Amino acid sequence: MRRLCRTLPTEAKLLKEETAKRMDIEILLALQDLRASLGSGFESAVAGLSESIMMVGLVLCTFVYWSVNKKTGQFALMCFSVGNTLNQFVKNIACVYRPWILDSRIAPASGALGGATGYSFPSGHTVMSGTTFGSIAWRVRRKLPVVAVVLVVIVLLEAFLRMFLGVHTPQDVLAALAESLLVVLLGSFAYDRYEVRCEKTGRNRDGLVLLGVVVLCVACIAVIELKEYPMDYVDGVLLVDPDVMKRDIYEGVGAFSGMFAGWYCERRWVNFEVGDISVGERVLRCVVGIALVAGVFFGFDMLAKALIGPALAKLTSRFVAAFFVMFVVPLLFGPLHKVFAK
Repeated sequence: MRRLCRTLPTEAKLLKEETAKRMDIEILLALQDLRASLGSGFESAVAGLSESIMMVGLVLCTFVYWSVNKKTGQFALMCFSVGNTLNQFVKNIACVYRPWILDSRIAPASGALGGATGYSFPSGHTVMSGTTFGSIAWRVRRKLPVVAVVLVVIVLLEAFLRMFLGVHTPQDVLAALAESLLVVLLGSFAYDRYEVRCEKTGRNRDGLVLLGVVVLCVACIAVIELKEYPMDYVDGVLLVDPDVMKRDIYEGVGAFSGMFAGWYCERRWVNFEVGDISVGERVLRCVVGIALVAGVFFGFDMLAKALIGPALAKLTSRFVAAFFVMFVVPLLFGPLHKVFAK
């Protein structure tokens, strides 16, 4: 009897997991039929929309930081960097294959495959949208409730589109939404408490925070490099190359550390304010900033790949881009304001 009691929970758990997988697949098959009925043109448009939502969220956070509300944008960019790194870490720990590998009946949208490489759980697009749009929604929920609702709808739309395109299961997007919510809520608690403490005491622990981020980054890389990965082949082809997946961790860690390094330097040597500036100056900040960050990022990325290999290139190029967003671009706001003041 004791032996039976020990084995029953395991069997029940396996049955529950199998049932959940079947439900996931059935939902994707239903969405796949719907997608087929709407035609290839609609499918391509939806795939483009899904990619655009993710990128617009990141650009929006940057614009808010530079030109609308510094603290809100800063918080949103930090949530993005934390959420992205956490998500890549979980992906490499869970090692869950994509839906079409789990069930051959799933035929993902061809236009979405470029952004759906590697492991599936949780959904990276959903986490990026959830932490960017979701963090801004959280910060403006009281003053701008309609805007907050619209931003949350965008997050939910992205989650649905990833399933509609057949590149993620419901479990993938639900886990991603939960992950995003956790990052935003805990991040808000930590961010607000830290800011209040700094204001009350007149002192900060920015250096200690940055050191903690560096330790976390090193720990993430160590765990991912030392763990074992599934090495499953189909027709002699490796389903997911661990070396490629490890690069995503380096990418996440680069942005994470670069964001906080830039935060530290900005608070120490710039401490800019958005203030009462004109619409033209707000737009110019964004245009100049994005152009500078994009140019530095692509140029440095190409150079780094040639010199230090793909993994370290991802880490350094993302670090540099994030550092420019948080610190280097704000250095230009003083000279730009003088131009508009004339």
